[in-house]
Amino acid sequence: AVVMSAGTRTPADSLSPDSALRGRMDRFVDRQLRRTQWQVKLVDFCTALVGLAAGLLTALLALVVVDHWVFGLGSWGRMIAAVSLVLGVGWYTAVVILPLLFRSINPLYAARTIEQCTPSLKNSLINFLLLRSHREGVHAGVFAAVQARAAADLTRVSVENVVDRSRLIQAGCILAALVTIGAAYVVLSPKSVFQTLSRVAAPFADIPRPARVTIAEVLPGDAEVFQGQEVTITAKVTGVEAGDPV
Repeated sequence: AVVMSAGTRTPADSLSPDSALRGRMDRFVDRQLRRTQWQVKLVDFCTALVGLAAGLLTALLALVVVDHWVFGLGSWGRMIAAVSLVLGVGWYTAVVILPLLFRSINPLYAARTIEQCTPSLKNSLINFLLLRSHREGVHAGVFAAVQARAAADLTRVSVENVVDRSRLIQAGCILAALVTIGAAYVVLSPKSVFQTLSRVAAPFADIPRPARVTIAEVLPGDAEVFQGQEVTITAKVTGVEAGDPV
């Protein structure tokens, strides 16, 4: 039998509070890193989506200008434009957007992101991660000190604000400018933007090229009359400027 005095504690008992504390600090650091990783992925994904929208809107505006003022897009021209748009969107989605959904963010990259935004950390978080990955070669006291420093530093950091959003903001400003230009063109242009978009969406449909002047509601339409008989023809004409002969 082993006799122990009342005030004696086993090694396991003496280490358990410290072990529990180290476990909580480890989980806290990992939780903050996961939140940062999620923020990085979300910002990159939103930036890619905004970039796709800006590129697509630029291409559509270019097609509208060409169809309105340069030369009318024929059936094959509209087909090439439609296929190019689909292939471009598909390529961008496959190469840029989908990898962002499935790739994982390295914890060291997340730690570097945090420390770049908070220079006062002085690499304490990266040092902790590097030491933790080679724990067997590190003295327990040194590791505990570095761990405590990293956890303490992270308590002063709001990980929701550490990710750089400048590229997302720039892309958003470009998209907003393109939307403004497109809206102004829709309002001010004498030719229909939506008619060109319909022509591109249905390349071989019988949709005429947009024109400034539109002649519609021609009456009486098809009619048979005797030679010499007068026929009154009426039509609804829009887009005529002052002085234009009809």
